[in-house]
This record gives sequence, C-alpha cells and structure tokens, in this order.
Amino acid sequence: MQHPLINYILAVVLFSANIFFPQFGFVLTFFSPIFVLKYLMDERATLREHLAATIITGLFAFYSMLFLAYFVMICVFPAFAVYFIAGKKNNIKLDVVVFGALPAFIFSLLTIFVFTEYKDAIIRYMVAYLDMVISGYEKQGGNFDSNAYLLYLKNNKDAFAYTMVHLMPAFSFSYSALLTVICRKFYFKKANLSEIRYRVNDKLIILFVIGGFFIISSDFNYKLVSYNTLIIFTTLFFLQGLDIINYYFTRWRLSYFLRLILYILIFSEPPVIVLVAIFGLFDTWFDMTKIKFRKSG
Repeated sequence: MQHPLINYILAVVLFSANIFFPQFGFVLTFFSPIFVLKYLMDERATLREHLAATIITGLFAFYSMLFLAYFVMICVFPAFAVYFIAGKKNNIKLDVVVFGALPAFIFSLLTIFVFTEYKDAIIRYMVAYLDMVISGYEKQGGNFDSNAYLLYLKNNKDAFAYTMVHLMPAFSFSYSALLTVICRKFYFKKANLSEIRYRVNDKLIILFVIGGFFIISSDFNYKLVSYNTLIIFTTLFFLQGLDIINYYFTRWRLSYFLRLILYILIFSEPPVIVLVAIFGLFDTWFDMTKIKFRKSG
C-alpha cells in the first residue's frame, strides 16, 4: 500500500464491525491485529502517521471507553508484543503469547475484584438473556424434563451466570493468546524468517501445577481459580500441540485442502482439542517433532 496508515485504518474498521455487526465482528477481529502488525512492520511509517494512528484510536473513546480499552488490549497490544519480541528472534526468555494476552487477563480480574458494578451488570445481563432463551424454548413446546442439562440451566441461571463471569479471565486470556499466535505466524511469514515453533515456558508449569491443585478444594471460589488455570493452560498447550501438528503436516506435504479439513475437525471437536493440548503438554518434556515412524518391510 502507498500509505502505511491505511493498514491501521483497516484494523480499526474491522474491529468497529463489533458495533454495527456484532455477529460478524468476532470473526473480523481475528484479522484486525494482523493489520496493526503490518502497519508496525512498514518502515515507511512516519512520525506524523504514528500521531494520526493514535488520534484514530482515541476516537473509539467517543463511543465507549470500554470499547477503546478492548481494541488496545486484544488488537494493538498483541501486535506490539509480537513486533518487539519476535523481532528479536525470541532470543529473550519471554513467552510472547502469554505476554500478549496479559492485558485482557488483568482487565478481566479488575472487572471481577474492582469494577464490581460492571461485573454485577454482566451477571444480570446473562441471567436476562438466559430467561429470554428459556422463554423462547418453552413457547416452541420444548420439554425441559427430557433434557437434564437444560433443566439444570433453567433452575440454576444465577449460579451459571456467576460462574461464567468468574471464568472471564481465562476466556479473555485464551482469546487474546490466539490472536497473538496469529500475529506471530504472520510476522515470521512477512519477515521471511523460519518460524520458531511455539513452546510454553518451562517456568509456567509451576503455575499450572499450583493452580490445578485447587480443584480438590471444597471451596467453590478456589475451584474457580483451578478452572481458570486449567482453561488457560489447556489453551497454551493446545497452541503448542497445534504447532507440532502443523510441523507434521508440512513434513508430510499434505495438501492445503486436506489441512483445512483436519483443522476444521480439530477446532470443532472438544475431545480433539483436549487431545492436542495433551500432545503439547508432553512436548514440554519430550520433543514431539522428533518422533520417528519405523518403515514396514
């Protein structure tokens, strides 16, 4: 593009779809950090364009300060993290995926423990939404007694909403981590560098063990700590396992069509996601890319 700033404007436009077309905004947001990264990597960008990008970002504040915060946390920050960390070819001992997802995680924690009014508003909204869904199901002649899960949800709407809101740190982290990984892959390809396979920092395993240990607690709040920990590390190990699978796809020279089918299978089946995460976990101790298959005959 002739003007680097156009890439940043495209990032803003894609994220703005969450305002006008929220049903598509979630998908389009995946591409927004890439355009921010393209802008950062363009050496033609001038100080004037950096100033313009800052002003354009600030315009989100006229709609909502919360919207501005989310754009910076899940689009701008992951791109910055990849640009300044991966740009050093990962020679520093910092997990770029974890670092890129930290702001969204911290903001979710603040929402739960500091901005309690906002947290309560989200819980009320979720309960109202569940009431609407349940009412619609009943009007269509749905039978709750025949579905134990729906019956439980109907009788425990408040508890379900409370639990989901307190899992926001893990979900926010996972979403931002995925966006950071997408940026990371784009960076290596755009910079014509050999991609360094993502591996979870060994020191983080300590947090995984400590956080997961709370699952045996009888206190529900401690269990929530464990649930958040397990979701976060399942995400990280899944991303690590996905890189291993991609390594073998490349090694076996699978067609792009076959890769697409297999990726759809992986992302659409929760048991497969867990299996890939376990694959990534074992890669922490054993290099799973060095598995050798003995030829028959």
